[in-house]
Amino acid sequence: MADQPLSSQLNATHNPQQLDNQTPSYQVASQNVNQPKRLRRWFGYNVLAFMFAFAVFYGFVICILMVAVYEPFNLDWIDNPRLNPMLSIGIPGVLIGLSAMVGTTAQRDGLNKRVSFWPWILKTGLITTIISSANVAIFIFMLQPQSLFNKNTRLISMLYFIACIGLITLATAMAQLSEVKKIAQRPNDWVKITVLTWTGIACILGGCIYIIW
Repeated sequence: MADQPLSSQLNATHNPQQLDNQTPSYQVASQNVNQPKRLRRWFGYNVLAFMFAFAVFYGFVICILMVAVYEPFNLDWIDNPRLNPMLSIGIPGVLIGLSAMVGTTAQRDGLNKRVSFWPWILKTGLITTIISSANVAIFIFMLQPQSLFNKNTRLISMLYFIACIGLITLATAMAQLSEVKKIAQRPNDWVKITVLTWTGIACILGGCIYIIW
């Protein structure tokens, strides 16, 4: 201030804002969901979410098979789903929904946990369960489970599996969009990344199963 000309000092006295403009301001870059590297972050956490969901669902399947082998319960609906359509459709749908709820906790981490926990989890579980149950019903009554063991229709079954993953992911991402809009500037990117990631992994997984089986 002492180094400035007298006229500048007098002008600054009558205009306090001039002094404020001369003071340097420093801002720390916020690590939020709008950062430039968010797409890479969202992709990584969606991959992690898929792994979590798949591991949990696979664990459920192992538990059911263990019960079928070691316990004298009536589990004929596993071999012939048409014997009890309610169980054959409801149980897989619920298990997929629960698995998705576990996986979506990793998705929430990708958004820095800024979305509300229960709306995020419950929307994902509800939509996933409904869409999954519908897909299982179509598979049972139209494609039939026996097609998995038929070489001529095995490819159709794998393609149907991939299409189901894509449909479930799209419906789930659209349900999550209302929450992402509250915290992100470009929420539609979340839908694109989620659908492409989960469908891409499903393609790789379905291709491996088709080759090995």
